[in-house]
Amino acid sequence: MEGRKCYLLNDNVNPDPNNRVPPFGYPDLGTGTIIQPLNLAELEKYSLPANTFAMTDVDKINVPNPTVSWWADLPYQPVHGQVRNELYFDLHVAAKALNW
Repeated sequence: MEGRKCYLLNDNVNPDPNNRVPPFGYPDLGTGTIIQPLNLAELEKYSLPANTFAMTDVDKINVPNPTVSWWADLPYQPVHGQVRNELYFDLHVAAKALNW
């Protein structure tokens, strides 16, 4: 299991898909632009922490891009059947039912 991806971090808390807001920030990748992580007050501008997942189980359904280098290591479907376990920004964990 070493090196395998077992969970997926939320990389966009903005409901507007055209304006990506990475809650954990983003490093400088040679562009000179570093995005700092959001604090709780900034996160609340986009949604309530109790309604926004920070981390979720990962599988090939919620990472559908086979060009991701670790995609082959992912399970084909959610490992918990009809739900994914999610950790929310208010620190509660819940099983989220999947809409197939």
